[in-house]
Amino acid sequence: MLNAAAAERNKEPILAVLGESVNTGRPLQALEISSGTGQHVTHFAQALRNITWQPSEYDRQSLASIEAYRAHYQLHNVKPAIHLDASLPHEYWGGVQPESLDLVVNINMIHISPIACTQGLFKGTGAVLKPQGLLLTYGVREKLFNDVKHALM
Repeated sequence: MLNAAAAERNKEPILAVLGESVNTGRPLQALEISSGTGQHVTHFAQALRNITWQPSEYDRQSLASIEAYRAHYQLHNVKPAIHLDASLPHEYWGGVQPESLDLVVNINMIHISPIACTQGLFKGTGAVLKPQGLLLTYGVREKLFNDVKHALM
């Protein structure tokens, strides 16, 4: 299992925001785009048992780590990780259906990935979220704003 110090530091503050933002009284479906090591999704799944989580990742080594976390924690509300390239249209997102999700979570991807991934994230999320669904993003935004500023110049 991979371990990211940043994930350990920020998982509780992100969980607090999630807990305040989602309905904990009914079953929900969530997709985490760019799940990284698997630390976040397993932490969130332990605390928010009403949410069924679909982790995803582009990096093959990270996919293996997510599966190791799933095996370790044996959480019934975390599905097997899928390979997902956020720069591609949502039709290529591992079978995720349009308007099937209550929540999409994306942590620490936007500032380290090509701008096409951010564009794909927002476009695809618009298609896969149910009406009134929620997209929660977290991460450094300076690079994104600089990329957009540079693209507009």
